[in-house]
Amino acid sequence: MSTTRDALALHAAGRTTDALILLFNAVGVPDRAHPAHEEKQLLVQLLEGVALNSGNDVIHRVLLELLRDTAIDAQQVARAALGLVVASPEFVALEQWSTVPDAQISESQLAPVLLAFLSLPLARALLPRVVLSESRVERVVTFARRALLAFITGETSAEPWHWEAVHLLAQSAFNGEYAWHEAIDEREFVDAAAAHLSTWLAERSEALEEVTADAPAPMLLLYALYRRLTLLAHWERLAQVPAATWEPFGEWTAPTVAQHVHERLDERHLAEVMPALSPPEIPDCNEASVRVRAMYEAHPYPRWTALGTPRVTSVASFVRELSGRSAPLDTLRLLVAGCGTGRQAAHTARSFPDSRVLALDLSSASLGYAARMTQGLGIDTVDFMQGDILALDTTSEQFAIIFCSGVLHHLQNPHAGWAQLVQRMHPLGVMKIALYSETARQAVAAARALIDAHKFAGTDDDVRHCRALLLALPGDDAARAVTDSTDFYSLSGCRDLVMHVQERAYTLPALAADLNALQLRFLGFQLPVNVQQAFRREHPASGAIRSLDAWAQFEQRHPSTFWGMYQFFVEKR
Repeated sequence: MSTTRDALALHAAGRTTDALILLFNAVGVPDRAHPAHEEKQLLVQLLEGVALNSGNDVIHRVLLELLRDTAIDAQQVARAALGLVVASPEFVALEQWSTVPDAQISESQLAPVLLAFLSLPLARALLPRVVLSESRVERVVTFARRALLAFITGETSAEPWHWEAVHLLAQSAFNGEYAWHEAIDEREFVDAAAAHLSTWLAERSEALEEVTADAPAPMLLLYALYRRLTLLAHWERLAQVPAATWEPFGEWTAPTVAQHVHERLDERHLAEVMPALSPPEIPDCNEASVRVRAMYEAHPYPRWTALGTPRVTSVASFVRELSGRSAPLDTLRLLVAGCGTGRQAAHTARSFPDSRVLALDLSSASLGYAARMTQGLGIDTVDFMQGDILALDTTSEQFAIIFCSGVLHHLQNPHAGWAQLVQRMHPLGVMKIALYSETARQAVAAARALIDAHKFAGTDDDVRHCRALLLALPGDDAARAVTDSTDFYSLSGCRDLVMHVQERAYTLPALAADLNALQLRFLGFQLPVNVQQAFRREHPASGAIRSLDAWAQFEQRHPSTFWGMYQFFVEKR
């Protein structure tokens, strides 16, 4: 469509603001004859990471439409919508209250301010669907959570809107895996609530399926403001409690129990019946893999909720586009090595509908999440399997395309793992690899050094303390830039970002050396079109786009180019 072409041309020329204006107007046209699917998809892509600080009615309406569309990954447009929320007078008013000492807060004055903020259409659309990846917004909603707890547990009676607000903020806290700061009195409440709820579940072990009048529904909803219900003793029994038991709070308890309990039980069952690559166990000598698996069992990453709309293609077309070869492959089988929670596996399955995908990972918790999500999307062409990349030599299967993103740099010997993948790649196939850039991750290196000095481990509380330490740094501190990453705003994301148990970063010369040793040919980086155009302006020579030396020079001039990793394709020489 011409609008899409024009917007892409503007973006490639560095005029992204003009491209966004064009797309907002195209998507925002009411009652158009044909839905703006292509324009909408491109708008979502270009909005990722962009923070807006103002917008007209069209922009607000389109962002609301995007956030309410369950087929769209709302996280991609979260920064844009959060920017508009921060600019709203309702947010500013609540932010001012968040600086007032507790002793000076008047519930009668604060309540309408809090209600006004939680009534904002953008806020109501954002909170249930995204990780709040903006420090000011996190600080204000953390204050809102604390205020709600005080309202409800105080001397005055809770009002109906309080419980809707609790549910809304609890969904947001759940999205970030309860990474927000907690005061001492909040922790004391959480401990008391956990004890009360666990005792209630234990005492009703024989009568869970009976409808009773003593169900602590308010306590359950308040506990879910601060913790996953699966941290309770006997949490599995919540699945057996009849919905009528929670009345008159059923409209909030039912979806909470479904999200926290039923989904986790489904994941556990799917993981238990999942096949394993032989041998399924990790050799004792491979200590790094043992530690990495333990980390992702505790914190599966990433916890995605929507897939978006991948581009549909075929193996033959994809390989031809990358390598220029048109020779037919005798397999359509694809491998996602280190699939984690399954987003890339699902994306790959949707992109290549004529192929089957083998998705391999160490962590059973991650695989359970992956299997549940792909089932929910109706995807039945992914075969999940638990196992180590280093054990791929136990199979002789060849794969037309191999995807291994953000995995090899967590191995004790990344080269050995990469060599296993090369053996499994079809002679005419291609492989996508994603590795950390040492140049782009200077802020992460500084943050890790600070964390190591404080001897933080990997518990939930340690991650919260780590986040508080990094958020308190001055803006010009070398480590502070990690707080700009969306990953920083969830427990699993923050741990993966700055507290990983095993990782290494690469330089482009080191990458070139590995490619030579493995007899692989570099086919190019996967980067936004505007970055590729900037590279071509600086390196106009024919063939420079596939020169790692030229890219190394470009990276030195633009150090943040590969913040999202070196993502590239290779083929066998």
